[in-house]
Amino acid sequence: CLQVGQCGNQIGCKFWDLALQEHLMYRGDGTVRKSTEKRVHLDDAMSSFFRTDARNISDDGTVSTQNIKARAVPIDMEEGVLESLLQGNLKTLFDKRHCIAGDTSGCGNNWAVGHMVYGQQCLSEVMEKVRHTTEDCDSLQTFLMLHSLGGGTGSGFGTRVLQELADEYPSIYRFVSPVFPQENDDVVTSPYNSVLSLGQLIDHADCVLPVDNQQLADIAVLSQSPQRGQKDSPSYQISQPGQVKSSRSGDRKGGEAFASMNYIVASMLTNLTASMRFPGQLNVDLNELTTNLVPFPSLKFIYSSVAPIALSKHGCSSASRRVTELFRDAFSRKCQLLTAPEFKPTYFASCILLRGDVSLSDATSNVEKLRQTLSLAPWSTEGFKVGLCSVPACESPVSLLSLTNNSGIVQSLSNIQNRFVKLYNVQAHLHHYTEYLEQEEIQEAYMKTSSLIESYEQAAKIKLPDGMRHSNSKLLF
Repeated sequence: CLQVGQCGNQIGCKFWDLALQEHLMYRGDGTVRKSTEKRVHLDDAMSSFFRTDARNISDDGTVSTQNIKARAVPIDMEEGVLESLLQGNLKTLFDKRHCIAGDTSGCGNNWAVGHMVYGQQCLSEVMEKVRHTTEDCDSLQTFLMLHSLGGGTGSGFGTRVLQELADEYPSIYRFVSPVFPQENDDVVTSPYNSVLSLGQLIDHADCVLPVDNQQLADIAVLSQSPQRGQKDSPSYQISQPGQVKSSRSGDRKGGEAFASMNYIVASMLTNLTASMRFPGQLNVDLNELTTNLVPFPSLKFIYSSVAPIALSKHGCSSASRRVTELFRDAFSRKCQLLTAPEFKPTYFASCILLRGDVSLSDATSNVEKLRQTLSLAPWSTEGFKVGLCSVPACESPVSLLSLTNNSGIVQSLSNIQNRFVKLYNVQAHLHHYTEYLEQEEIQEAYMKTSSLIESYEQAAKIKLPDGMRHSNSKLLF
């Protein structure tokens, strides 16, 4: 896992905290550990995401939890972010030798500085850390990158690293979870940074799971609102101080609400990787997801939603949920981590990942019901993949992660483009970028995003030839 920039490292910190808690709660075979255990067996399930030095393993094959290290490469061009990470509650979880911190004030919210300047100065050091990390892996399957598109380090330097990963490890899948900026964010150059980053994601990522800063904020505020009849306290308790800046910080509960935004993304990522770490009836690894969710090379931007929503590892809105309710909520606006479109999207592919005590028959019956409510592409009416992991999440005995490839992404991409056009048409702030790259490169990134939007729109319009059925279908050349 490569976590780049302030946003990427804050989400990464939450992700590794939650993943570790799951492994300390459950053994690799799915059985519950005793809460008093201070030493654990680094079994196959746990070692898929964590490691330790051989000298830390005792004669009985156990290792202290203090000696477990995340398979992570934290990166930032500002020292402060990584210093906080290495001095916080998870300081023993990250290997200092694999952390890359710049000695400057960062990239100044400029994609070009991160990509072109620090991309030249620091890339070799980063790739050396990546090589050391991958050499500790018995079977390297996937790179996971966490970053934001609005700033300078995560967007600029993060995409430069992604490009190098594609060159040096072409056969290894590259999953990226970027944070789309909200429309009224405080980084005036974020439209430039976002479009330039999208151009790189289109070229070098295999699967992209974007989340929306504004949508996360809305979910957090809504989920913390007191339930009807409860006037004194929110419906969730937040255990950690806020880490995400918000324009709504004046709200009395704003700090608590936005402290949970990173946790929502971390919960999505732990559900995403659960089948790689724990047993189940139908386990699905990340490479399978790419095969099932990406019907065409360019259509790789995936909607994600989690049900029930959890804002801390202490629990969700209800202790137990029926599977039917999870399906309903996961496909509603309130649980989607990317702003839902204002139109009814066309679905090209879907994957349902369930955790906990869920039967296959219960899952398939709900998929069939769901299929009747969605607008499916006529060439992909069977495009549902189901995964079952028997080990539940920390927050809920049963949970669902929905991953869908649908035309709704057009609205989010178009919003970013519209903000870009407003700046670019008057050449505002453009000189900060042309100091480091040619203006044609900026135009090229815009055209790639436009082409992506057109590809999604065209895919939604594809129809089968009249009269074509499975019984008499013929191969078209």
